Amino acid sequence: MRKALVALTAGLTLLAGMLSAGPAFADETPITSKEELQAKAQPGSRSPDNASSVEAAAGISCHDVNLKSRATGKWVSVRLNNNNRLHATGASPGSWEKLRWCYDDAGNESFWSYAANRFVSNRLNNGNLMQAYSSGFNGWEEFYTYALGNGYWCVYSWASRTYASTRDNEGDVLRANRSECNGWEQYQIHFPPS
Repeated sequence: MRKALVALTAGLTLLAGMLSAGPAFADETPITSKEELQAKAQPGSRSPDNASSVEAAAGISCHDVNLKSRATGKWVSVRLNNNNRLHATGASPGSWEKLRWCYDDAGNESFWSYAANRFVSNRLNNGNLMQAYSSGFNGWEEFYTYALGNGYWCVYSWASRTYASTRDNEGDVLRANRSECNGWEQYQIHFPPS
């Protein structure tokens, strides 16, 4: 009994030390407001390897993010082995889950996949499938995110005027094909672990 109590005390002391460390766990808390998201964004290019003076003049700011589906409780992942489709199946945020979120002065937002080296696109010609497909930023790559005030966000596609949704009957693939933002259409936004 005494050994068990000593082991429990040691474990709790270790856990308390880890929790008080702070920065290692800072990215586990979801972003709750647009202001918080924009505060960390830095001037930059929508595509990290294609910086241009045109984009700088447009007032583009960016930051790396991860999305986590409320429906599955898993990370949105760009599946390179499945035509760069977005699936809410990632067990932890890694390279396939890392996205570059950008916005400009006009309110246009985009997501860039580092893994696919492409923009996330709402593929209107493929059932509104969300795919890291496009090398350029055009209408199908324009999104708008807004916080619901409960730690979750909606991702709205300007191209289809619909919300991104985790489709559990399709292997948790994301499609921007819902007219309302309910549980299947809600996501947490996190800053990637450092």
